[in-house]
Amino acid sequence: MRDLKVGDVMSRDFVSVKPDTSLISCAELIVKNKIGFLIVSKNGELSGILTARDILWTITKMKNKDTLKFTEADDVATKNPKFITPEKTVEQAILEMRHFGVDRMPIVEKNKVVGVISLYYLIKMDPDLIDELEEKKI
Repeated sequence: MRDLKVGDVMSRDFVSVKPDTSLISCAELIVKNKIGFLIVSKNGELSGILTARDILWTITKMKNKDTLKFTEADDVATKNPKFITPEKTVEQAILEMRHFGVDRMPIVEKNKVVGVISLYYLIKMDPDLIDELEEKKI
């Protein structure tokens, strides 16, 4: 599986929001779709990643909870996130995720988000992958 191309195994089923989407709407989308993150994009181009953790962190750090209704995805999202292209191998994707300390990455082709990949998704597809990762210390 490690030699497969990212484009062959990526999930094309991802949820994206515009940068000006309210944080409350983002939280609702995460809960409704039972996902851990959203792609923040403008005209299909990647501008950030917003995780459930980002939202929780923001809410707990907010001194005045009334400002929450004015907070937008772009205010909280990780800007210019690392991404990978579809022609990279799964092993390259895993190495990059490990190198950057992330467990998911958007897939970008011709400046447009075309999918996402995550360690969870890869291990779900191939449960033996976790043993391979540990053996090779990837």
